[in-house]
Amino acid sequence: IEARRPSDIQLEGVLDFLKNQGVTRAFWPEAVVVVPRLPRNEVGKWVRSSVRQIACERLGINSDRMPG
Repeated sequence: IEARRPSDIQLEGVLDFLKNQGVTRAFWPEAVVVVPRLPRNEVGKWVRSSVRQIACERLGINSDRMPG
């Protein structure tokens, strides 16, 4: 999650929001990684490989185990 004030975002709050929006549990995250800015390409789209790498580093998991 890209956030200006990272301390305001917690997994529980995200899950409550998704539940209230009626999002199916299969799409709920297992963890939340908060960054000030997501890596983007020249057109402003997220660079998925870089986002995946950041998430793996912050969560302490091997990137080979991540889907996609």
